[in-house]
Amino acid sequence: MRSVACRLFTAYGERENETHAVIALIAKAFVRMDPYEIWGDGQQDRNFTYVGDIVDGMIRAAETVDDASSVNIGCAEHIKIIDVARRIFAEIGFTPQAIGFDTTKPVGVFSQAADLGRARELLGWEPKTSFRDGLYKTMEWYAATHQREEVSGILEKMLTAR
Repeated sequence: MRSVACRLFTAYGERENETHAVIALIAKAFVRMDPYEIWGDGQQDRNFTYVGDIVDGMIRAAETVDDASSVNIGCAEHIKIIDVARRIFAEIGFTPQAIGFDTTKPVGVFSQAADLGRARELLGWEPKTSFRDGLYKTMEWYAATHQREEVSGILEKMLTAR
């Protein structure tokens, strides 16, 4: 049976929900949370990969790899959670008076990194969308599809609903 195992690295983008870090951070800024809460100390980092790039990489992997081996589909850039929040503030035009770090909340691994060597070699692939551009598209979608008052009223539930 032809197959490939794609390892995805922190996909984000439109249609994601508030249990995902990027959407959670956008939602908190969208409702003007102040103090603005970040789970953990904000120093944990991820390789945020825009969903359109994930789809492109998975399609290319499915068309290229047939021996059930694995390939990483992600971005090589390390971005700290606190820096994601700051980029969101800059795009929205909102800066909270205080940022609180809740170290009692789950944060996952401290650092997650994708080695894209195999994806480049086998697939001729790497992500095309910069984090800034993908974040902007995601923020535009969020603002166009959500109402501030509604999100504000149920945000705590949205952040932990599974």
